[in-house]
Amino acid sequence: MSFTSVAPADYDVRLDLKNVSGQVKADWPVILRVYTVLGRNLPAGSVDPEGFHVYDPAGKEVPHATEKLPPYDQPGNDELVFVIPRIKPGEVLSYRITNTGKKSTKRTTIDVVGSTHNLIGNGRFDPVKDGWMFPLAARDEKVGHSGRSSLRLTADGKTVSTKYARPV
Repeated sequence: MSFTSVAPADYDVRLDLKNVSGQVKADWPVILRVYTVLGRNLPAGSVDPEGFHVYDPAGKEVPHATEKLPPYDQPGNDELVFVIPRIKPGEVLSYRITNTGKKSTKRTTIDVVGSTHNLIGNGRFDPVKDGWMFPLAARDEKVGHSGRSSLRLTADGKTVSTKYARPV
């Protein structure tokens, strides 16, 4: 039995992103699994990990990052990350994502852990707010996946909760 890989293919996909949050978003990180953009069951070797290009609605290539996730031989599991500078509620922006044999000059590192849009309440990324108690979340400076650090959650195997101790 032998395995062969396919020559890298060119992928070109238009992606419509809609803000359904009801709020204006600025510097909004978008995190997508490669298979949600290019499809599942990608042939081995058909995706160039350094060949992603992300274009904004004006056609300008924007900075982006890729995060390799196991299993490493399946590029569809990897994450593609880029930032939308501003999007209004209900607005739809069309981005274009390609993967070619040409290495992108816009690859960068994007810190999604430190983003103001991080939805995990007070994981000690900011000074502790008066009245908040969330002792099981902490910033882990030793483990940084795509950024400088990551969020460490610990639990008893049953529940994790956050509480607000002051009257609202």
